[in-house]
Amino acid sequence: GNLDSAIKCYDDAVAVDSRNYEAYFNKGVLFAKIQDYDTSLELIRKSISLNKKNPVLLLHLGIVLGKMKKNQEALKVFESAEHQFGTHPDFTFQRGIQLAEMGEHKKAIKIFENMGESHMDNVNIIYAISRSWAALGQYDTALDMLKKAVSKSPKVIRAWAKDEDIFNPLHENETFRHLVKM
Repeated sequence: GNLDSAIKCYDDAVAVDSRNYEAYFNKGVLFAKIQDYDTSLELIRKSISLNKKNPVLLLHLGIVLGKMKKNQEALKVFESAEHQFGTHPDFTFQRGIQLAEMGEHKKAIKIFENMGESHMDNVNIIYAISRSWAALGQYDTALDMLKKAVSKSPKVIRAWAKDEDIFNPLHENETFRHLVKM
């Protein structure tokens, strides 16, 4: 269907110009969406080899590595990108996510909290902090942050929280059940 025709468009673009990094990148993003991370990684790396000056390419490389559970490698990509391109909220956030995935929740929380007041309204950051507090067994703080996240994006956050193993210890908690409508 649409996926096949999109892939064909990117293949056609590369046939016209084999140095079209955007075609490789966009095709890589498509493969990430269907969870073919090996193919995605190969295509995104190809796009980076053609354009080393685009931070978005590195951002997605790190995200795909994270999806593959190559968290240490992903963390290095985000750190390298910040070194090369300067601090950027997306790189900083993803560094925090990788640290959390590696069980470094205190470091992750510190990164999220250090992103500054301008980002403390971001539902993804609030939710990530909630996850890390839950992982640390600080359930009251986790629930406070989860409540704040739910107030900003009820449908999405409820779905995420229900599916997250990190919140399993709270499944019998009345406040949690009420928040996520279990």
